[in-house]
Amino acid sequence: RVEDVDKLLQEKGYVTPEGQKVPYLLWSGRMIDWKHPELVVETAQYLRDRGREFYLEMIGGGAMEEQIREMIRTRQLEKYVSLPGFLKPEEVRDRMERADVYLITSDRQVNVEDPSLVKAWVGGDMFAEGEKAGLWLKENTPADAQLKIVVLAGTEGSSAAIGRTEGFHSIADTMDNWE
Repeated sequence: RVEDVDKLLQEKGYVTPEGQKVPYLLWSGRMIDWKHPELVVETAQYLRDRGREFYLEMIGGGAMEEQIREMIRTRQLEKYVSLPGFLKPEEVRDRMERADVYLITSDRQVNVEDPSLVKAWVGGDMFAEGEKAGLWLKENTPADAQLKIVVLAGTEGSSAAIGRTEGFHSIADTMDNWE
């Protein structure tokens, strides 16, 4: 609702050099492939192309930093996006508290001490992916086949690997002839 946005911007927001208060978006992390910082730049372009005013800070650095800088430059997003580099933890926390939207991009789920910090997860359902693989195997092998299965799980301990493994086992554990 408009009045909610207006109230939010009175309390928070970023003041542009022109004195306009706009939503303040924040992303922080290592600029590496599985953190997907390019999606943040694509989001900024999406917002800009639809006439939305905003300010986005991308805190951090890493292997993809030059690629991200080039994306910002070629898409002409310098007015909207800044890359301050790595900051001290207390500076990042201060910005998190001021941000209207804190973006977390990753192909893994995030564990946080304070669950109120994460409002939504947009990503794959890894449990369902594993379950789907188990159902495919069940439907495409003879019912009496004795199977010895090796599961290639991915990065050990990652939320993606855990979810897929648990999903697969939700099917496999019901099959007496699968090892």
